[in-house]
Amino acid sequence: MKKGNNVSPMRAKKVTPLRIKRIPEAPANMESEEEVVVDKPNTPAPIVKLGSVYQYEDADTCRNDAETLQKEIYASNSENYKKMREEHEAILEHANLQETLNSIQTVAVTGASGYLGYYLVSTLVERGFNVRAGVGPKFKTREPSPLNDLWAQYPYQIKIIRFTLNNPKEAEDLLTDAEAVVHCASISRATPNINSINILYPEIEGLMNLLTTCTKRKISRFVLVSCISNVTGGRYRKNYNESHWANPDDCDLFERAKLLTEKVAWNYVEEQKSGIKLTVLCPGILVGPACKNSPDSVNVVFVRKLFEKKLNYFMNVKIPLLDVRDLADACAMSIKNASSVNQRYIVNEGTYWIRDVHVIIHNEKYKKQNKPPTYMNRTLLKFLAFFDRDLKKILEYYDKSYNINDEKFKRDFGFKYRRVDEALKTMVEVFGVPESNLNS
Repeated sequence: MKKGNNVSPMRAKKVTPLRIKRIPEAPANMESEEEVVVDKPNTPAPIVKLGSVYQYEDADTCRNDAETLQKEIYASNSENYKKMREEHEAILEHANLQETLNSIQTVAVTGASGYLGYYLVSTLVERGFNVRAGVGPKFKTREPSPLNDLWAQYPYQIKIIRFTLNNPKEAEDLLTDAEAVVHCASISRATPNINSINILYPEIEGLMNLLTTCTKRKISRFVLVSCISNVTGGRYRKNYNESHWANPDDCDLFERAKLLTEKVAWNYVEEQKSGIKLTVLCPGILVGPACKNSPDSVNVVFVRKLFEKKLNYFMNVKIPLLDVRDLADACAMSIKNASSVNQRYIVNEGTYWIRDVHVIIHNEKYKKQNKPPTYMNRTLLKFLAFFDRDLKKILEYYDKSYNINDEKFKRDFGFKYRRVDEALKTMVEVFGVPESNLNS
């Protein structure tokens, strides 16, 4: 033993290094008491709707099928979420708009003394609306007329008010206390001294008076009755729908006035941002029961001449026809139909050859007592078209069939038309024809 080493050899112990025992990994098929987290592909979680909040179901937090946790989506950068949020906001906006429209009780109607106006006022009061009926300067409240008879029947629901298209003061009087407007007033084709001064300007100025007054009085609902010529005017097409517009250069003065009036309405709503909820209806030629003791509309005059054989010749063209009562129903339904807001609709039962209209309004017995109508030869029409611009426009459609698509209107309104043949028969009943001829 060396010197200087004080440690006894008996007390020395062997130091064993510390070893950590490795815990063996569990086999893959062995069940663990802890939940095993399985990696999943990066796919978006399914989205569900709870009340007014869109949420997603996170499968990683689900303990079993009966217990799920819902987490609200806050990821604003998610394209799927943005799409769902926009759709949800649109649904909420539609529901709020529908609730607002359902509260409408008072409607202002322009052109209430006209052919359509009378049936529109009648339809509105039957549906429970209060009506502020705008009539022209020639209307006399103390003389017998269908509108006066209707007012006597519903004195507490109808108020007759004088309204002239180019008079702003009368527009304000008409719209007092109104919550919606149906504008169907128009310059008649029977107006003397027809020119752009007394046709175009009153039509456009009258519409602007109504729109600006609506903005001033915060009246948001506006239904404009336009014309089918705004769609079909111009070049011939085999099929027409709401996306088509007439060419002003191919329209006569009255058609041009209707076309420009509708375009002014759309431009006003888009540019002014006044909150006006516009719906435009483009109806076909109106037929149906003619009102007795009232001025005949151009439609009634045409059918009367066709019935009484006062026209020297007929054009072999198709014309769009619609029962006037159907258009009145469409106007009344539009007021509270949120789906129709900022929409343009074709309202038309069908297109008919003039020869078919002649057959419908004349029964077999009456037709035997009168000569059938003479149709103008196409060659003669071409010759006359050099001197008459309107005949040149008709030539574009002569002997040609076409279709007018109104599926959009029937879809949004769930509408079913009255039969045009029945409408024509009821129209000629007031022309003084013996009952035996009408019923045979």
